[in-house]
Amino acid sequence: MRKIFTILILLSTLTLAVLSSGCSTNKNHFENSEISFDYPTNWKTGEILDLPGVIIGVSRSSDVNVKIAKAKLPSGYTLERFYDEELNNRTRNLAKYCLQSILEKNITVDGVPAYESIYKIGCNNTQTQQQLLIVIFERNGYIYTIFCTVIPPENFDAERPNLDMIINSFHVK
Repeated sequence: MRKIFTILILLSTLTLAVLSSGCSTNKNHFENSEISFDYPTNWKTGEILDLPGVIIGVSRSSDVNVKIAKAKLPSGYTLERFYDEELNNRTRNLAKYCLQSILEKNITVDGVPAYESIYKIGCNNTQTQQQLLIVIFERNGYIYTIFCTVIPPENFDAERPNLDMIINSFHVK
């Protein structure tokens, strides 16, 4: 009996080690001539045709989606200036939807400095309540923005590992 129990513990430990090491196959890989990233296997990728600058979208459904946009860094701008102006525009444009800043911090994406911002949007039940994660960074003279939307906001923490998979594996060629 003790031997069976020891074997079960050993197998459980080995399974946990394999799953936590990233050796599992529960991710897909997107790659085109500009960018690449990993995303969960139960999500789908597709081109977004109605939003200028958006390269690709990836989503599980309408309640969790990610859009990746690319824009030329304006002449004379730094990443910091671009981010500050975008933040001011976002705050002004979304004020009527009760934009609430949750977190702003500096991170690294694809080996370069990036800004990460998390917001809640939606004043009441007449507006779609959502949580946004926005990551902005500059690479090769272009600004890349990763827009992540989770509806409802209460699901954000559960979806964060999926969003982090995309952000942490993101690579510009």
